[in-house]
Amino acid sequence: MKFDVSYYSAKGDRANNEDFVSVKKRGSVLLAVCADGLGGHDNGEIASKTAVNCINKALKNKPLSAQALEQAVEEANLAVLDRAENSEMKTTISVVWIADDKALAATVGDTRVYVFRDKEILFMSTDHSVSQLSVMAGEITTDEIRGHKDRNKLVRVLGGRENVKSDITEIQLEPGDAFLLCSDGFWENIVEADMLSSLSESKKAKDWLSKMRQTVDSVPDADYDNNSAITLIALK
Repeated sequence: MKFDVSYYSAKGDRANNEDFVSVKKRGSVLLAVCADGLGGHDNGEIASKTAVNCINKALKNKPLSAQALEQAVEEANLAVLDRAENSEMKTTISVVWIADDKALAATVGDTRVYVFRDKEILFMSTDHSVSQLSVMAGEITTDEIRGHKDRNKLVRVLGGRENVKSDITEIQLEPGDAFLLCSDGFWENIVEADMLSSLSESKKAKDWLSKMRQTVDSVPDADYDNNSAITLIALK
């Protein structure tokens, strides 16, 4: 299945951009990766780029499989740990790996993956954060994560410890399916209803992403973190 693709990464109001995005296409295979580095200064930037490059290398020419994806994320985690030395650098990661009519999505941290089908959310990844734990405990709703005091406290990242578990989901593709990978600087400033309405008004991935960026940039008094996103739309 062929996909229309668009992506961007911006530093927002920050001194430098610690997000890193990548899209690789080869025949019927597509690999999209979005990472949000943590650690301040240039450390987060190194962590996110290291993780993305490691995943791209690990999955190059590999047949699509959940096991290969899980192993690639584990290798990325060790690569970030190896580069960290005495720094506190870490990174989140989200991956969408597509071959023919099947997709695998993997996440660690709070960089999200959304899948939309027939004007509805088919899939939304689960954040690995303290605020998400509050959702699971019934203390807040998923929508309330955006304003929660602990939304940026993560319980699972790459570079935090030697062993890391990624959440992996398999999706059987249909024409018209749309994917969004995005860092928290993006999704914190746009609600899912606006993601869907922007998609319904767009024919191309670039148009969809542009409409959503306008919403993100128009939030009054927003604290503009690094913000990045990748949009993928399966061609009919």
